[in-house]
Amino acid sequence: MDAVTGVTWTACGALAALTAKWLSGPLFDVIDRGGDTRTIHAIDGYPDIKTFAALAGVDPRTGIGGLLCSKVYDQSGRGCDFTQATPANQPGVWLIEGKIYFGFGGVLSQKALSLPAQFFNVSERVPVNNRSSSVYAIIKPYCSNAGWVTDRGSPAIYAGASMFSHGPANGIGVVDFSKFSGPSIAAPVTVQRSIYSHILGADASQVSLNGAVGTAGPLAAATAMGGRIGFQPGLPFSTAFSGRMQGVMMSSTPLSAAQDTAVKGALYKYGDIRSALPSAIGKVNILIDGASFDQGQGGDPAGKYGTQNGGGYGWPEMLMDQLDGLDIQWNNIAASGNRIANCTSTYGSDGHLCFNSSAAKNILVGPNSAVGNTINDGKTGAQAYADFLSWLAVVRADKWDRIITYTFSGPAGDPEQDYTDLMMANAEANRVTIVVMPSITPNPFDGHPGISGYQMMASAMRSILSPLLA
Repeated sequence: MDAVTGVTWTACGALAALTAKWLSGPLFDVIDRGGDTRTIHAIDGYPDIKTFAALAGVDPRTGIGGLLCSKVYDQSGRGCDFTQATPANQPGVWLIEGKIYFGFGGVLSQKALSLPAQFFNVSERVPVNNRSSSVYAIIKPYCSNAGWVTDRGSPAIYAGASMFSHGPANGIGVVDFSKFSGPSIAAPVTVQRSIYSHILGADASQVSLNGAVGTAGPLAAATAMGGRIGFQPGLPFSTAFSGRMQGVMMSSTPLSAAQDTAVKGALYKYGDIRSALPSAIGKVNILIDGASFDQGQGGDPAGKYGTQNGGGYGWPEMLMDQLDGLDIQWNNIAASGNRIANCTSTYGSDGHLCFNSSAAKNILVGPNSAVGNTINDGKTGAQAYADFLSWLAVVRADKWDRIITYTFSGPAGDPEQDYTDLMMANAEANRVTIVVMPSITPNPFDGHPGISGYQMMASAMRSILSPLLA
């Protein structure tokens, strides 16, 4: 907030101080395990992680745990806090090995667990004129839908009839102002931690994500009062943002290009976002196909999965956290419940867009969990292996430097073990690196690994990936 002058900030909330005036101010309220509301304050601008960790019952440095969030305090001084009084709709605040995030469960919370959307309400005292406003958010989308591809594809973040929610079939849904209408504005999606913004002026409209910019003419004149953060109306299978968020800043000023640059530069430092722009050349380019980044089965306030609302925290997300800051462009085209045949189809429509001929190295990790889904359909190990070969033939149309896949062991004669035996026997001929995952005890609710199981999977995958990133 202090990076520019002449800007009227109308509501600003985050996990840490956004201004020097808030270095010891209240940041957010959480509901502790006894059902009481507790306020987490800033200490020298940073969140009091020790207090939060104690409330969540986890180690402040190595633990993984969350609590539901009922309020995010407005640091603009106007008292327009972001709030959510309904427990079922409350996003989570997650502490993940020393780093803290807002978590929105999105598609898996709704589709797999039949939970309602998780979002914050913006005070009706906050005016948002669609010809005079700016919004900035630090986000890290999960990628649960096969249509959400990054960097070079046509799928995009859309701002259409509902600003920052979704226009056509795919979207992110960061901020929803229902009275907005006008042309869609598209910018490439990335699944990395990103600065997401819109600037709406009398002459033009702009949406951007980490430097990738979509522009359009001015939107139809309208003023919204209040709105929602994390809501995505109209998507057939979900009405909520899927991913993490660190903060949102709202202004009634359409920032100039110089102001926009200054604010984004400050937010990059604030969010410790070290990755370059999504379109940067020279990176290691990684596509995870067949296991979505929020593969942890959404969020569950009853605690079935060891999570809270805003849950999904599976091995791909853990792997990204462990490798955060390295020069990697991450891509994901998986959808919940994909079979190998689905991966073959979505690679032809979307996956090939994630191959970057300008990257220093291209690595494909797939089809991963789609194998288990295929076998669960009643296919034998040999049939699943035949499906894998069909997938492999399609992805070989692009010159991936390395293709990696994982398998699990099982009892002799088990389809999973039969599949693993065929994969191992033909790994060299297929030019595929096989990661045989360690034995994991599934959770008793749906057979998926819990947090500890996903940690084991992430470690096994990292041991293979790390030497390739040097």
